[in-house]
Amino acid sequence: VVTVTDHQVDTDGDKLPDWWELKYFASKTGADVNGDPDGDGWSNWLEFVRGGTPTARFVADTNNVLRLQVFTPLDD
Repeated sequence: VVTVTDHQVDTDGDKLPDWWELKYFASKTGADVNGDPDGDGWSNWLEFVRGGTPTARFVADTNNVLRLQVFTPLDD
């Protein structure tokens, strides 16, 4: 018997679990697996696998200070 928990459900079959898409995109089918909404070079899939945040990236400024930029995806 295989038991599926909420953490394993993937409504749209894009390999991104529903809980993760809901957390960052407010929809079970809201994320493009190959998308990179924060422009950091990591696709949404890589963000999920590596434990990143798909709507925020780290940027070093000219003073070598690290700052966080947060991006909110626009509704289609």
